[in-house]
Amino acid sequence: MKELTIIRHAKSSWDNPSISDFDRPLNSRGIQNATMMGKILHEEGIIFDQIISSSANRAITTANTIACSIGYPKENIKKELNFYGADTYTIFTKLKRLNPSIVHVAICGHNPTFHSLIEKICFTSIVKFPTCAIASISLEINMWKELSTGSGKLKVLRRPRDYILSLIHISEPTRRTPISY
Repeated sequence: MKELTIIRHAKSSWDNPSISDFDRPLNSRGIQNATMMGKILHEEGIIFDQIISSSANRAITTANTIACSIGYPKENIKKELNFYGADTYTIFTKLKRLNPSIVHVAICGHNPTFHSLIEKICFTSIVKFPTCAIASISLEINMWKELSTGSGKLKVLRRPRDYILSLIHISEPTRRTPISY
């Protein structure tokens, strides 16, 4: 069995129209949500063997923030230029080439590709995959090269709105129930 966690980058800033789409940073809500979602993964005891992120600023910042929360070394995050503007085939190809020793991989990137990827891998329909959402998928495969459409089961879809922040401390989120499958 393999595990795949799909993370959509957090909310980005549109404050500076002269910055390219690739270089857009996170806005304050994006930073808060990435921090909160990282803490939630930490509380759940999630451990990744590998994190791969789009090299776009908003995606790598989201991946770095989550990595810090779960104790994953930021310098071990693999930046993947091909994730920016990629289609599902490109992502599938990258995943199928993973080292067989990797059991649990997290990928951080962009919609609409990541939304479509979840639906293809799990043969399921999700209404929305909002910014900073995190999907956990168990894969019915022993080797990454076996990855195919329908080989996964969506275990849980965590969306920032499913967790209500304490008005005093971001480190004290109270939860609504995330969508479990």
